Amino acid sequence: MVKILKAAEALKKKQGGFIQFLVMGETGSGKSHLIATAKKPLILLTEANGFASIAASNPNANVIPCYNLTDFDEALRAIKDGKIKDFDTLIIDSLTEFQRMIKERIQAQTKKSFLSQNDWGTLANDMIKYIRAIIRLPCDFIATTLIDTTVEEDTGIRYVKPLFEGRKTASQICTFFTAVGLVYKEQTQNGVVRALLLDGPDRISVKPFPKLTGKIIEPNLDDIFHQVRNKK
Repeated sequence: MVKILKAAEALKKKQGGFIQFLVMGETGSGKSHLIATAKKPLILLTEANGFASIAASNPNANVIPCYNLTDFDEALRAIKDGKIKDFDTLIIDSLTEFQRMIKERIQAQTKKSFLSQNDWGTLANDMIKYIRAIIRLPCDFIATTLIDTTVEEDTGIRYVKPLFEGRKTASQICTFFTAVGLVYKEQTQNGVVRALLLDGPDRISVKPFPKLTGKIIEPNLDDIFHQVRNKK
């Protein structure tokens, strides 16, 4: 029987209406702190230095260290097979480091210190295959990246986008996410606060959630996802 769902109700009830969110930011901007505020997170952590920020934000967050592709593949297989179930949000921290792992595997296979044009294509395709496999899982998905910043020499205008190797990789990866946000620290009269930018000028590669835009001070992802699902 063919089942027809109302889009808003499917999203609210998670009947296939899951959220994919990409969080970009500089080192120390608060990415790991932010992702740990998601509902029942399971974090595939690619860098050990993220433990401190995650623990400070959510001491009960579940973390699987994935310092190489073997670790990552084993974790993903266990999730797909239903051996790991107690989570609502699957998180990769970070995709920038994850891409480096794939690149190193390709270099090991080809026994070259550089990538050919075909190798770069393989790298992009491998990343997309992983992301497609993950977004098919019955859960919300969050990933982090570092930022790639370029400054226009004549005007001094600063352009910001997710940090990936490969000319078109950033734009390709962003298409798989419901929204893309920039997390940063902002100085206020009351001190330094964390901020999440969901909408901004074209020079910043952010993508807002439907009906949730602008800037959020001291963001909490559980609250944000609840707003996205219930906002009229």
